Amino acid sequence: MLELIRAHAQSWGVKIAFGIIILVFVFWGVGSMHNSSSGALATVNKKPILIQEFGREYERQVETLRSRYPGITAEDMKQMGLKRQVLQAMITERLLADEAARIGLSVSPVELRRSIESITAFRNGDGRFDAEVYRSVLKGQQTSPGRFEDGIRRDMLLQKLRDRVAAPASVTDEEARALFDYGRERRTIEYVLFPLEDYVLKVTPTDEQIAERYNENMDAWRNPQRISLDAVTLTPASLATSVEIPESAVAAFYADNAETYFVVPERVHARHILFMAQEGASKDEDAAARAKAEDVIAQLKKGKDFASLAAKLSDDKGSGAQGGDLGWFTKGQMVPPFEEAAFALKPGEISAPVRSAFGWHVIKMEAHETQRTRALDEVRGEIRQRLGEEKASERMHEALDTALEMAGAGKSIDDIAKALKLEHKPTGLFSRADAGVAVGLKGQSVGTAFSTPAGTVIDTPLEVEGGYMIAAVLESQPESVTPLEKVKEEVAAQVRRIEGAKLAVKAAQEAGAKLADGVPAELAARVKTAEPFGRNGFIAPFGQSRALVDAAFAAAPGAWQPAPVDTSSGAVLFRVKDVQRPGDAEWSAAAETVRATVLSAKREELFRVFVGELSAAAKIELRNAKLLDD
Repeated sequence: MLELIRAHAQSWGVKIAFGIIILVFVFWGVGSMHNSSSGALATVNKKPILIQEFGREYERQVETLRSRYPGITAEDMKQMGLKRQVLQAMITERLLADEAARIGLSVSPVELRRSIESITAFRNGDGRFDAEVYRSVLKGQQTSPGRFEDGIRRDMLLQKLRDRVAAPASVTDEEARALFDYGRERRTIEYVLFPLEDYVLKVTPTDEQIAERYNENMDAWRNPQRISLDAVTLTPASLATSVEIPESAVAAFYADNAETYFVVPERVHARHILFMAQEGASKDEDAAARAKAEDVIAQLKKGKDFASLAAKLSDDKGSGAQGGDLGWFTKGQMVPPFEEAAFALKPGEISAPVRSAFGWHVIKMEAHETQRTRALDEVRGEIRQRLGEEKASERMHEALDTALEMAGAGKSIDDIAKALKLEHKPTGLFSRADAGVAVGLKGQSVGTAFSTPAGTVIDTPLEVEGGYMIAAVLESQPESVTPLEKVKEEVAAQVRRIEGAKLAVKAAQEAGAKLADGVPAELAARVKTAEPFGRNGFIAPFGQSRALVDAAFAAAPGAWQPAPVDTSSGAVLFRVKDVQRPGDAEWSAAAETVRATVLSAKREELFRVFVGELSAAAKIELRNAKLLDD
C-alpha cells in the first residue's frame, strides 16, 4: 500500500523496480571486484551499500513480484537476475542522491508537509488531512512516520533533480507532426500468396531429416524433473475448518461490516458485436465499419439472433465465439463510451452504433442489477471462514511445532493430518517451473522439495502463500529426453513445414522474377487486396507479420517487389497499392497529446544520458559478488 501511496504522491518514483531507468553501465565491470567479509555489498564513490539494506530492498522487490505474479518461483527470479537488478537500482539511486546534494537541492519541511497532506489515504471523511488517520495507516503498514517521511523526502528530492536535468528538452511542431504522420500512416497492398499448406503436402521427410531436426531441437523434447507430494497445509484458511465460530459472532460481524464488505455495485450483463476501426483509421474505414454496425442492427430488427450474428461477424473473436457475451461488468471496467451506452440500455434493448477507440459496437443488454447489499444468508459461510482464519492464525505456530515434532519422530503425513484434524492429499506430479502454480511452493522450499528422495518425509516446513506445508515426497521422476520413436510424427510435421516453406519461397521467387514485365495471366487471378494496416505488425489476413509489414512500409508505392516475404501463411509477393497519411483535422485533434508525449520521451532520454554520465564518472566496486549469484 505504501508503494501505491508514494506513487500518487510523486509522478516519478525513484524506487526503481526494474527499468524505469536503464543503466548504461554494467556495475560488475566497473572498478575492482573482490569478495569481502565486510558488511558492504558494494561501494559507490567509497560510500557503502550494506548487505543488510540490500537484503531489505531485495525482499521488498520479491514481495512486489509475488503479489503481481503469484506463480513466480525463486528459479524464475534467479534467471531474471533479480539480485543484480535490485543492486543496480540502489547504485543508481545513490548516485542521484549524491548529485542532488552536490548541487544544493533540498526539500523544505513545508514542501514535505504539503506533499503528505495531498495523499488521499490520509484524509478523513471530510476530505481533510487527519494526523490520526495518517498514524493509523502507517501503523497498519508496519512503518513509522519518520521512516515514511524519509522515503517521501528522498523521492521528492530526486524528482527535483530529474526536473532540473530534463528542463532543456523541447519539441517543435514540425517534429511532433512528423512523428504523428509516421505513426498514423497506413498502407494497402495487393498481394499473391503461395500458401504454405500447399507446399507442405509436397514434402516427404526422410529419416535423416527427421533425425537431424530432432537432434537440433533436443531441448523441445526434454522433460524436467517432476515430483509429487503427500502434503498437509498449515495456513489460516486450512486451520479455520477446525475452529468453531458461534452464530452470534457471525451476526455481529455482519451488522458491523455489511456496508463495507458485502455491497455489490451496480452491474450489467451485455453482449456486443464489434467492427474494428481503431483511432487513426481513415474516414472511409470508419464509415465502412459504421455501415456494418447499422446493417447488423437492421438484421436484428428483422428477428435475426444476436449471438449468431456475433459469432459470424464480430471482429472481437474472443467474445464472438461466446455469442458476443461479455458477462457481468461494473462501471469503470469498460471504456467510457461503451460503458455509458451499455448502462443506458434496458434489458433486451439493442443500442445504436457506439464508437469507441476500438471501432463501432452494437450492444445488447441482457440484464441489469442495481447496487445492493448481500443478505446475511448469502455471506454466512464467508464470514465464518474469515473469523475462523483470524482465530486460526493465533494457533498457527503451535500447529507447526506439533507437525514438526511428529515428522521428526518418524510419523507419517497421515498421522500428522489426523492429529491436527486436517486433510491431506497427493499433489500429482509437477516440475520446478510449476511448483508455485501447482502447489504454491515459495522461495528455497522448491529446491528443498526437489532435492529430497522419494519416500521421505521432508524434515523442514515448506513455505507456501500464507503459511507452511509439511510434506513427504511420494515420487520423483528424473529429468529425461523423450525418445525419437515417441515424437517421430511430431518431428516429421515440423520438417514438412520447414521444407514446405522453402518450396513456397522458391516458387514465389520464380514468379517474382517475371513481375517486372507485369503480372502474368496465371497470377492475375490470384491477386488480392489486403485491408489498410499500420506499423504495429498486424495485417489481415496474415495476422501478426512483422516481416511483411516492415517490407511494405519500406517499399515504394506502385511496383511489385521481386523478393518474396516469408510469413506463417506462406510466401508473399506484393506491391504497395496506396499510402494513407493523416490529414490536418486528425493532427489538430491529436496535436496537444502528441507534443506532450514527444516532450516526455525527450526528457526521459536526457535523464537517461545524465545517469549514464554519472555512472561513467563514478567509482563503483562490487565487494561480495558471490551473494548475487547464490
